[in-house]
Amino acid sequence: MASEFDLQEELQALQDSGKYSIDHEHDIRSMQPGEMDALLQQAVRAIAESFEAVTSPDTFDILCSFLKCVDAVPGILMNKLLDVIMSGFAAEVDAAACDINHEDQETCAAHKVPVEMYAFLLN
Repeated sequence: MASEFDLQEELQALQDSGKYSIDHEHDIRSMQPGEMDALLQQAVRAIAESFEAVTSPDTFDILCSFLKCVDAVPGILMNKLLDVIMSGFAAEVDAAACDINHEDQETCAAHKVPVEMYAFLLN
């Protein structure tokens, strides 16, 4: 996913079709709250382990699926969803800033895709 992600293309796809395509979409609307929680917990665990996990197709598609069906997500799970996205985004931006401060261009460039993916989720 990470090598294939292009922020501009993804944003254009959102505007063009009105129906954003998710490769491995989860049918959030048909799930019970407990099933939603279990699925979201997979993404939470992955991002807690490494904030770069957003580049994993499984994790990214879970987050996109929830955001696509935001009106079907219970409030407590919506809070959890936004928390994991914001926490991962903040951690990734902090890591990028640290690398910029240390003038490590190669490592800094590695943050581009994860930062753009989090930005897309917040769009």
